[in-house]
Amino acid sequence: MVVKIIDAHVHLLPDNFNSRMRIWLERRLGVTIPLRMDAPSTYLLLREMGVEYIFNLTHAIEPGNTEPLNRWQASLKERYGNIVAFGAFHPETDASNLYDIFRDFDLDGLKLHPGVQRFHPDSRRALEIYDVLEDLDKPLLIHSGHFIDSGYKYTHPHYYESLVESYSFPVILAHSCYEYFTYLEKFLDIRSNIYADCSLVMIKEEIISSTLGRSVKYYPPSKEIFENFQDRILYGSETPITWWDPTITMKNVLGLNVDEHVKRKILYENARRFMEKYCSETLFG
Repeated sequence: MVVKIIDAHVHLLPDNFNSRMRIWLERRLGVTIPLRMDAPSTYLLLREMGVEYIFNLTHAIEPGNTEPLNRWQASLKERYGNIVAFGAFHPETDASNLYDIFRDFDLDGLKLHPGVQRFHPDSRRALEIYDVLEDLDKPLLIHSGHFIDSGYKYTHPHYYESLVESYSFPVILAHSCYEYFTYLEKFLDIRSNIYADCSLVMIKEEIISSTLGRSVKYYPPSKEIFENFQDRILYGSETPITWWDPTITMKNVLGLNVDEHVKRKILYENARRFMEKYCSETLFG
């Protein structure tokens, strides 16, 4: 099988953000992040792995991060030409600022991380952001499921019901609502422009969650989910902030007990259609 890849979950970050995230993860999990690479080196690694386009994700840990991270995204788009830029925004900022942010930085979508940014996805601040995305018809990629620093305090799937049920703009549920795949099935069934990326869930790893007081196992959704929603599952690797070999996710997708055409959809075709439908036309020259 000739593998063409679009990676829908990558973190090419400025050096100061990259090192901050790596140090935090290593201390929090007691692991070593093997990829001590800057953004250009990580980009080259992904290209060597066969990645054609990159969904690059940034999220504003603090309100003041929004502008520098979005300038960074704009610079990556200009430099490489194959970056699908999901920009940064902090929920403490007035949501109306998003109109200018999308215009000024040519963003393809928005990235939110309720666990890091400490807000509930059904809060008033979140709904105000969704209202703007609805008006602009811009995609949202949002962390879903367990988060190592807060368990499910902000990211239990039931907080996402308003987002899925009350809006029509496209949404990518990062990490597929793990460990709650029954919610994932429910959300994917509600409307046809809900997607999920398979970052983290394909690595078959286990960590101890001090927040939950138990282990958390990263494991794939059922074969039925991959088959029933084969047009809306996207490959994502989480590179470079991984404590596992960055090729593991791809290898495990290729090893799924599903037809080869389903694997091609996950690795490339679904993301390509998503880009053509929802993202900047400049991506295709």
